[in-house]
Amino acid sequence: FKDKSLRKLFVCMAVLYVVNDYFYFAGQLNSANLAGNQFVNFALLSLVELPAVFIGQFLIDRIGRRWSHVLLLSLATAFFLVNILMVTQAGMEQAVLIMSLLAKGFGNVAWFVMWVQSIEAFPTIVRNSGINLSTCLSIGISMTAPFFLKMVDIHESLPYIGFVIMGVAGIIAAFLVPETKDTHLPETAEQLAALYRNMRYFEIRPWKRAQK
Repeated sequence: FKDKSLRKLFVCMAVLYVVNDYFYFAGQLNSANLAGNQFVNFALLSLVELPAVFIGQFLIDRIGRRWSHVLLLSLATAFFLVNILMVTQAGMEQAVLIMSLLAKGFGNVAWFVMWVQSIEAFPTIVRNSGINLSTCLSIGISMTAPFFLKMVDIHESLPYIGFVIMGVAGIIAAFLVPETKDTHLPETAEQLAALYRNMRYFEIRPWKRAQK
């Protein structure tokens, strides 16, 4: 990771792995903090995973990997932000549950997009190393999820504030990862550097119908 472009990509992907894994693990364990039966909540949070791959594949084919990831993390973070405002309000328990389900669902789709991005963006020569290091870092940090959720004992909104802070970090990181849709995937650090040089930050690559 001596190359500047490799370091930049690794930092961004490591942040995304941490954020997406935390959204997944902490979002799932948050079932204990939601209104209603804990086991029913856990089952509902698990069920929202089912359409993730299909929605994710549809989005990355239509608008690309980068903007799909930014959009999905923005939506998940927005629902957690709404929960900050509602969690302390009486009679809003079911609304908090619905917002948590939506945040978990969009987070699951973002998790799928993250994996596609990491496979395509890391050059072939360091792909395994980049993905494995990012995974080890995210798993190590995700081990704190149960303690993170215990902040509800201090104030009900604290876990959601934490989710929002992490979501903002993830949105910034996703914005800085180069788009890999319709590109020659990098095999070396030099090709990754070229991908960064040609990167247009506000470019969207929409899906194109095959010419008959």
